[in-house]
Amino acid sequence: MKVLSWNVSGLRRSQTVHNKECDAVWCFTGFYGNPEERSRSESWDLLRRLGQEQIFPLVVLGDFNKIAHSFEKKGSRLRAERQMDDFRTVLDECDFNDLGYIGKWFTWERGRFLSTNIRERLDRGVATLNWVNLCPSYQLDNLNDFFSDHYLILLDTVGKQMDFSYYEESSFRFEAKWCLNGSFEDEIRKN
Repeated sequence: MKVLSWNVSGLRRSQTVHNKECDAVWCFTGFYGNPEERSRSESWDLLRRLGQEQIFPLVVLGDFNKIAHSFEKKGSRLRAERQMDDFRTVLDECDFNDLGYIGKWFTWERGRFLSTNIRERLDRGVATLNWVNLCPSYQLDNLNDFFSDHYLILLDTVGKQMDFSYYEESSFRFEAKWCLNGSFEDEIRKN
């Protein structure tokens, strides 16, 4: 099962998912943190309610508009430690675990020149421990999006345990996500 998340301003949307691979039910929520620092506490209150209301294992993906640690930012001025601490505290209170990633470390970028370039890890996936135990082979990929300053987030709940015997039946199978790779066009030209 694969779930694709994108950023939608101001929207929190939850969806119950019946995962056929493990015959279990869990909840997926797309999240967008308020970009205004003075209103950020409303976003954290929303996360707290989400964490308190959980009945099923829960995964949350989206643009949190906040970094958790100073090493998640490069360029411009550093974020206030208190702001990062507030974000980490909310994640801890909700028992959310950062799902990590495959792909680019920074998920948002602005500025074309080295002197003005700012990169941050604003987009992420977090989940409860019971969700991680339910889908232990998950993979979270940060994918290029040529039309946005944010990377797309792809959650693959099957991950490394996927059965590839289906692919062995034919000698070639085109994967649409290859088009998102920056070197795709060069590879086509070479071959």
